[in-house]
Amino acid sequence: MKYFRTLIVLLSVNSVFAQGMVREPLSGKLSYSATLWEYPYQAEGDFYRFPSMQQAQDITFAWYQTGNYLIYQYVYPQGVAPSWLASFAFHYISFYTPFGIAWMHEEWHRSVLAAENISSVNQVNEFPFGEPVIKVHGVEDAALAEFKKENPSGFVRMSAAGMESVEFLNEKYSREIAMHGRNYAYGVAMLVGTVTNLSYMEMCRSGRQNDAMYAYVYKKEETSNEKDRDFTGLDCTAWTYDLHRPREDYAVRGVHPSGSGVDRYIHYDELKSSEKGYLQRVANRSYISLLNPMMWRIDPFSWGGASWTLAMFHYLTSFGESTDTRLYFNSNPVKMILTGRVYNNPVRSSGGMEAELYDYPVGKLYASLRLAFWSQPRTGISDVTVESGLIAVGVNFPVSPTVLVTTTTEYKGPGWEAGNVYLQENLSFRTGLQWNIP
Repeated sequence: MKYFRTLIVLLSVNSVFAQGMVREPLSGKLSYSATLWEYPYQAEGDFYRFPSMQQAQDITFAWYQTGNYLIYQYVYPQGVAPSWLASFAFHYISFYTPFGIAWMHEEWHRSVLAAENISSVNQVNEFPFGEPVIKVHGVEDAALAEFKKENPSGFVRMSAAGMESVEFLNEKYSREIAMHGRNYAYGVAMLVGTVTNLSYMEMCRSGRQNDAMYAYVYKKEETSNEKDRDFTGLDCTAWTYDLHRPREDYAVRGVHPSGSGVDRYIHYDELKSSEKGYLQRVANRSYISLLNPMMWRIDPFSWGGASWTLAMFHYLTSFGESTDTRLYFNSNPVKMILTGRVYNNPVRSSGGMEAELYDYPVGKLYASLRLAFWSQPRTGISDVTVESGLIAVGVNFPVSPTVLVTTTTEYKGPGWEAGNVYLQENLSFRTGLQWNIP
């Protein structure tokens, strides 16, 4: 992910704004999840794949939950100025350290690469304080060329995965608020994530910002070899380019200005006028993600002995984009999430739906059931759709008053699903632990 200092200032201002809106939590609990094993993702390939998408989300969620909770508990009562300084420091440091939002963003890129058995390095693990550009490196041109040739859908998804991670994390925050009432400072984290993605989209659709970023990068790479370079450049510009050219040979990108290797980075002016228009429209629609009342500390609507909350999410996908409308229903012990989806690519729209029964008590266990159906456009400028779906069953076993063993078995047909690294048909199993702190 590429960050500029002006973006950091913008996020800090927004986080302070949200911090000032913090109210008493509905519940005084912290909850930590740790996915310990994910099959088949961590049983394939030539190297140990860690973290998976889910593991990276678990770690980043815990990071922001803990940091914002401590600010809320110990700094917020001291006044606005100390809260401002603490929030600024926490979110600034989080951009340049492992476990923060930039780290998770890059790890989701790496997960897609790892699923193709391509190893890579997350620069955030090198603590790149002050760097306006943060990258995934350690990847050879030949590996990227083979990836695009053999799996063009996955190659498109690779560029979008970082921004997907942030929106998926926001859904996790929303679920915690709507289903469990854990709301201290989650709005801060959601707002930071949303503004991050929106700012990135604005950067991608600005030719001037594209040119400024690449001028900086090319100067730094004058003497570098290909494994020192970022794997794609500006994510959403590359996503637009490859979405419209899924079968184009990777070498068509040309030669790197140093004279060695492929020029991986797509400039705004390399897009056709129709592609620029599509990127502009997608960037506009990405503001849909602000339509989440939980981000703005608006209480759920109470009616009929239950709480109801409606929120919207916007994803870049392997075929284009997905706009999700989620209804959260909580009438303890019945907790349900109903989702309607609109899928778009440059030439057609289709739809999907999902229903989830969440953490329903069955004796001493807690069970979840999720069903999804979709008709998704194929990758590329195609009017053809893929009809498929998903079924997932989760069972959580309490082993103490505060610790549960968590398991999820998920079958997914062909197609894109947020948080699932596989685009092809797949059967996955995850297990881990959940620790609830009173």
